[in-house]
Amino acid sequence: MKDKIKEIVSALAILIVGFLILDPMSFYYTNMQTASLVIILLIAYVAFQIFIWKAKPQDEREDQLLYRANANAYLFGTAVLVIGLVYQAFSHSVDVWLLIALLVMIISRMASCFYKERD
Repeated sequence: MKDKIKEIVSALAILIVGFLILDPMSFYYTNMQTASLVIILLIAYVAFQIFIWKAKPQDEREDQLLYRANANAYLFGTAVLVIGLVYQAFSHSVDVWLLIALLVMIISRMASCFYKERD
């Protein structure tokens, strides 16, 4: 249960700091403030990834739930990237990082599947 709370706190930290980096209230961040926010974001992201990586199912039901959660995260992540690419294509300003992120997700998924089948 402690790990779930830590996972939720780190996910909320990522969301809050990411929101602040977007600067929705038109603050003027100095370079030091921006660097601090980026460092906090990276620390929260690493903490979140550690909790995800350490997740071990205790039985078959939890294993199936973990599999579904991972599959859903992948599908929603790629869907958001494709929607972003389509939107930017129509506004004639495609950000190359959206395409790179989509390709990395797809290639890593394929590589993971091939590696798993090889075992």
